[in-house]
Amino acid sequence: MTTTATPPLSQKLKDGTWDLHSQAEKQPFQQALVKGQVSRDAYGGWLAQMLLVHAALEKKLRWACEKDPRGNASS
Repeated sequence: MTTTATPPLSQKLKDGTWDLHSQAEKQPFQQALVKGQVSRDAYGGWLAQMLLVHAALEKKLRWACEKDPRGNASS
């Protein structure tokens, strides 16, 4: 009998968002960011947006881990 290991959540997220990640890398702001061509103000605004996005993601992930311990990276 062969069993297949379930990939970790991090791999599922990477695989599930690969196309969106690739599209995002092609956007003008992201290209300018990588080239160091973004103003300090624009960079600060982007960081503020990312803070909100990541805070929401982390909140939802904590909630999901409480509901399903398999999602807990420390277990």
